[in-house]
Amino acid sequence: MGCSLKSSSSSKKKLLGITNISQFPRVKSSPLLFHKTSSLYDDYATIKYLGSGAFSEVMLCLHRPSNEHRALKIIKKALIENSHFYTKSELKEAKIMKILDHPHIIKYFECFEDLNCVYVSMEYCQGGDLYSEIKKVNKFNEETSAEIMVQLLSAVQYLHEKNIVHRDLKLQNLLLGQNSNNIDVKIADFGSACWLSGNFKAFGYFGTPAFQAPEVMKGFYDEKVDIWSCGVILYALLQGKILYHEEDIANLNNQVLDFSIDHSDFYDKGLIIDFIKHLIRIDPKERYSAKDALNHPWIQQHVNKTFGLLSTETRTFAY
Repeated sequence: MGCSLKSSSSSKKKLLGITNISQFPRVKSSPLLFHKTSSLYDDYATIKYLGSGAFSEVMLCLHRPSNEHRALKIIKKALIENSHFYTKSELKEAKIMKILDHPHIIKYFECFEDLNCVYVSMEYCQGGDLYSEIKKVNKFNEETSAEIMVQLLSAVQYLHEKNIVHRDLKLQNLLLGQNSNNIDVKIADFGSACWLSGNFKAFGYFGTPAFQAPEVMKGFYDEKVDIWSCGVILYALLQGKILYHEEDIANLNNQVLDFSIDHSDFYDKGLIIDFIKHLIRIDPKERYSAKDALNHPWIQQHVNKTFGLLSTETRTFAY
């Protein structure tokens, strides 16, 4: 089973009509969010439009003080919902990103506003995203897929150890950094991310249906929703298509999903299927943690082949 790989959002369509940050008037910011406004006009020069989401657009900008390219996420205040805030005066996405420091998570620089929009300045990845890359190459080989999964799972483990759930892991949110020798994947877009506190679970409908765990539809869930997404991502890397349609996921009843892998060049197809099945268990309690996933034999054989006898725990933060 598998569904053709289609974009979950229109990356070419400019939903918000923002084409240049200079189109907004130079006015004193309202006190709702942040107090830093001068960087918008003094420090950033717009280069080109990169893409859009439901609540925002992203522009490539030149950061004049550092002479570096940065991705500037532009969020219209009129579209911001209460769920996007950590407190009344703090944007949750910025609050989360500023405490993160991992080689496979996009780097945060600063956040500021004007009367109309909030701006989040982030690392620019000129390699594009994994969705676009798969559309070019059709599918990845086993070695590259394993390397991507080690990087992704190491970042997910890091997030979960900080009690952060991304809630929207998908091919479009995995960006490709600048590494001439090996693939370099970075998790982006923390607009749906949240903190888990104590034994409390997350709630709310977040994520992209094709990559979304079944329990999200039921209301309450934990960090294991990210693991489900990792399983769907791996299947897409290997097969060039998505596992299930949205309506299929909503009606799942089995403890383990049935699917096949079509490729004659894999070292051990059964091992790959076993790994994916552990990532997409219907019952989240039976689903792997990120640490469990990094210790699966399929991951370990590629870690050992590429990096010698380096342990998963050491490998996780060795980038």
